[in-house]
Amino acid sequence: MATYKMILVGNNGKEMDDFFVSFEDDFSIMSSSVRPKDLDTHISCFEPDIFLYIIGENDTESSMLDVVTYIKQSTDGTMVFGVAGTAGNCDTFQKLSHNMAEFTITLPVDPAHFREEVIDRILGSERLGDEYTSMMADLARVRSDGRRKHVLVIDDSPIMLKLVKERLKDKYDVATAISGKVAYKFLENNNTDFVLLDYEMPEEDGPVVFKTLREMPKMKNVPIAFLTGVTDSEKVSEVLQLKPQGYVLKPIDKDKLFAIIEKYIGG
Repeated sequence: MATYKMILVGNNGKEMDDFFVSFEDDFSIMSSSVRPKDLDTHISCFEPDIFLYIIGENDTESSMLDVVTYIKQSTDGTMVFGVAGTAGNCDTFQKLSHNMAEFTITLPVDPAHFREEVIDRILGSERLGDEYTSMMADLARVRSDGRRKHVLVIDDSPIMLKLVKERLKDKYDVATAISGKVAYKFLENNNTDFVLLDYEMPEEDGPVVFKTLREMPKMKNVPIAFLTGVTDSEKVSEVLQLKPQGYVLKPIDKDKLFAIIEKYIGG
């Protein structure tokens, strides 16, 4: 019985048919054109775990950028996003999108490789499923020599969440939240030792989330550091006026990231 749902997006009918045939036992599969209205309807009704853009031989850089724009503007980060195509087309897409795709598959598809890369490595991890359940699993995982310190990362970019988690997971228990609302839900029944908070986010931006966290009695004295790509002196001044325990500039320097966390909660 299929466990996950995958939406295939594009105009490459033959390759789409191959995916249907090869993975009908692994996934519930739906196909869609790249038209935003079609995608909105299909994603809303189907709620896929994976969005796979199959790049056709005739797809242009412009059509690839249309997909990038759609993903950035119309999805909430709960789907794994990947691309499939020739090696050259996949490379072109990743360059145009600044490595937006979490995985790339060279066509024709190798079912064994796809299962290893996507089902085992990505779907078998905590990346999918209910975000709250994922965070609970993160919190429960501790070393045998006692409880590790816990870090909560709040960022609207799934790619950034994945990057920070990968860098911290060997030393800390890490939970990720794609918005302030998800973080608040997590903190209703759980504690954290340190928060890394994105400064620029839609809906509730970093400063708003910061103030909300500080209003929670349990979070009054928990160290909070901003993650930010803002280097403008006026903006940096605004960050510091909130009196966080520091800020880390993007792209993130691993040593600086560890240094600011270790300063407050150790390693």
